[in-house]
Amino acid sequence: MADTNYYGDKPLSLPRLAYRRLAKGVQETPDRRAELLAAAAAELNGAPGDLRKMKFVLPDYLRRLLTAEEAANLEAGIAARHAQAQRLKMAFPHASDEFSLKSEFLGTVLDLSGGPSLRGGGRFFTIGSCFARNIAKYLTSRGYEAQAFQMAEDLNSPISNAVILDLLQRPEAERGGLIADWVGRLFPEADAAQHSAAAEGLLRQIGELAVSLATADCVVMTLGNLVDFFSADGDASQPLLERVFPKFVAVTAIENLESAANAAARLKRLGAVLRLATHDEAEEAIGLCVAGVRSVTSAPLVITLSPVPVDNVMGLAGPLRSAIEIDAVSKGRLRSALDEAWPALEAAHAPLAYYPSFEIVRWIAPMVTTPIFGREDGAARHVSASILDAVCGLFVDRFVAWTPDAAAPEPARVLDAT
Repeated sequence: MADTNYYGDKPLSLPRLAYRRLAKGVQETPDRRAELLAAAAAELNGAPGDLRKMKFVLPDYLRRLLTAEEAANLEAGIAARHAQAQRLKMAFPHASDEFSLKSEFLGTVLDLSGGPSLRGGGRFFTIGSCFARNIAKYLTSRGYEAQAFQMAEDLNSPISNAVILDLLQRPEAERGGLIADWVGRLFPEADAAQHSAAAEGLLRQIGELAVSLATADCVVMTLGNLVDFFSADGDASQPLLERVFPKFVAVTAIENLESAANAAARLKRLGAVLRLATHDEAEEAIGLCVAGVRSVTSAPLVITLSPVPVDNVMGLAGPLRSAIEIDAVSKGRLRSALDEAWPALEAAHAPLAYYPSFEIVRWIAPMVTTPIFGREDGAARHVSASILDAVCGLFVDRFVAWTPDAAAPEPARVLDAT
């Protein structure tokens, strides 16, 4: 069966194909290089039309065909158009060839204003999901003091993070009583000494969380997914935390109690159901997380949506029966809830900033030719290193506003991801 030619009516003369025409020309008629380069620069500086939606970033395939001097001259010739393109972020990038993980492209399509103002040598603390560990690891590799909350991967949802941050705000005795009660209910087969050891371990981690938040110069909170354990007979009119089960107790305490039974089974025996949070629940959870962080510190708080997909959602209640579809609903609902909550959050809890990690990985990275996930270790949920470098490097080099009394860091070198 012949392939369907969907775009056979699109001529090579289209403005968005200017780079391809130039590449074709310098290969087929190398003696006309100077003429072709001048003509390309003139065309790219021509009447707006479709050019208004272009970003004027040389594709890597073209750059490889040009000498360093030729590429520099062509870039200089379209520099004014590139600068103008940075002010036109509301038009979706028109030319697929321009997509790149380099800051010169990302800065034309993403709003990088409003980042935190930080001094050199400041301390970062990341919390929220497994992606928070990746950010901390990158920052550490760049020479910054950075730490991720050790329970990040056990939580992964703003609902579970809200439970932890709520406990952090309670008096120590009340906090201890609640955790001890949950440990006892979830692990009835354990003896008193085991219960005590598990509860003390959890209390210690919450205490360490409070110290880490209080001493951070910048907190980065990642929003993972909306899969969590809720009371099967919960009433939507109740506050969110009254109808959520403490997943962190079931997951974290298992290691201490050396239990073979999985956390999900234990929670379900107590009346929990695994499901996606609703839009309203997501919005409430995000608000509780931000308020929880603010109860401890006034340091700049950066929120970002993790691009890491959901893992095992076996046993999830609801009509969806595909982890990929569930992930799409979860991420979309989280991003939408954050957007709707943002004005009130920003008014009440500044300094607050959003950083577009998800957008870079899920919207921009697919347009380049490197595997987005699993390039190094074959894991379909592990963001590839070159993508992580681009996300985290842009955060440090372009998003953070370093105070004048501190030298800005040396820009990271983003590997060619094409």
